[in-house]
Parts: sequence; C-alpha cells; structure tokens
Amino acid sequence: MAKNLSYSGGAPRELKHFISEKAGISGKKAKALIDSRRVFVNNRRVWMAAHMLSPGDIVNIPEETAGAAAQQEYRIIYRDNDIIAADKPAGMLSDRDANSLEEKLKKSTGNQKLRAIHRLDRETSGIILYAASSGVFEAYKAMWEEKEVRKEYFAVSIGEAGFDEKRVSSPVDNKPAASDIKVISRGAGLTLFMVKIATGRKHQIRVHLASIGHPVAGDTLYGPKNISGSLQGLSRHMLHAYRLKFKCPVTAKEMDLKAPMAGEMLETAKKAGFR
Repeated sequence: MAKNLSYSGGAPRELKHFISEKAGISGKKAKALIDSRRVFVNNRRVWMAAHMLSPGDIVNIPEETAGAAAQQEYRIIYRDNDIIAADKPAGMLSDRDANSLEEKLKKSTGNQKLRAIHRLDRETSGIILYAASSGVFEAYKAMWEEKEVRKEYFAVSIGEAGFDEKRVSSPVDNKPAASDIKVISRGAGLTLFMVKIATGRKHQIRVHLASIGHPVAGDTLYGPKNISGSLQGLSRHMLHAYRLKFKCPVTAKEMDLKAPMAGEMLETAKKAGFR
C-alpha cells in the first residue's frame, strides 16, 4: 500500500523534512525511507533526502516496507536428518544476521550447526536450503558448484512480453550467466514469468529481465525511475524462488521441493488477472 502527500507550501522544502512532518516519523526514519528508493515525487523515483519540493508536488510514500515484511513467519517445507527447506518471507535475510532465517531455524531446532547452503536477496521470497552439519554443507556446496540444481523462479515484470519463451545469455559481473524465460501469463501492463537458471550470479534474474525491457516490478535498483499507479506502493521486488529440483548428494534421493507464491506477490499477480 502507498499514500500520496501533496506539498502546498509557498516555498521549496526539503523532502526529508516534509515526509518527517506528514508521516509523523523522525528525520532519521524519513531519510531511511527515502534511501530505500521507494519514495516518488510526481511519479518519479527520488532517493535524495535533500531533494527540494516545489508547491504542488505530489509525494508518494509506502505505508508498508520490507522491514515490516520481515516480521512475517517462515514456513518449513521439508526436513530430514540432513537438510531443512524453508519458505523465506520477503524482507528477511537468509543468514548472517540476528533476525535472519538461519538464526530463527537454529533457535527452533536447537541445532547451532545449521548453515545456509545458498542465499536469496532480502526482498526475494521463496525456498532456501539449510544444511544440518558441516559435512552435509560441503556435499551440497559441491553440488551447487557443479550446477546440478534446477532452480525455478516466478517474476512479475513490467510490460507485457511480446514473446513466449526466450533464453538470455549475457555475463553478470563479468561472469557467464544464462536464464531461460517463459511467459506464464500477461495482462494489465505486466507479465508473469517462469525463469529457470543453472548459474546463480548476484541479481542474475533481475539483471537479465531488465536487459530485455521487462524489469521486475518493485525493483528499485534495475527498474525504471518513472512509475505510476499501484506499482509505486509495492514494498518489495516481485521475485519468488518457487522450485528446487536435485539429487541429494548424501542419500541420492531425487528431491523436488516447491514453495507457492504468497503475500504481496500473490496479490499483485491476482490483481493483474494472472492464473
């Protein structure tokens, strides 16, 4: 959700001070909100706290942020003696933080050796694996490096795609990367993609979708500066890790783990009329 604030003062005013007053928050929190790149002035993304407003400017600010989303509960999808597969909510870090999913799982299981096998961006929701021991971690790490894991993501992107399937093979951070992109549904100026990747470069899917003119909705880094309508109110980018398919390197068991879309991303897809 988002709300519009109209600046009706008689002289230019600093954006940070205006938001602080109108939203009833401290200047520090107002600056943090602007730094999150989710504030718009006249439908244009602004991330300078010192931006000067002119009379008549319309300021759009989010009422819900990724920080609030971090309070959502995670869900365990699968668990055995070697791994835990959990559905990470958007806004929560995978590991290396006191409030990360890794720390929450350590507390709930009593296993302090639990360790994230891979990571998702803070705003990306979906399935993530944790190893129960260092031996299991090393086995899965080797499997990941050999690209033996099939990874599928859902992405709600800006623009209605004029193709059904496409492979994007372009370097990310000067490293080889390939994404197989398939249209699931399109309409209302958006497209729901299924993206399959073997490589896992940082921000790979977001970079590749932006490179073909379909940046992920809500993406403050690779998305457009000018955005209007309901997309301004998104508290996160619309990317979800849906599926992991692999052969367990410990037991040789064939694994096929899925995490359905939920929350804000599911609501966005429904509003667009996607199936």
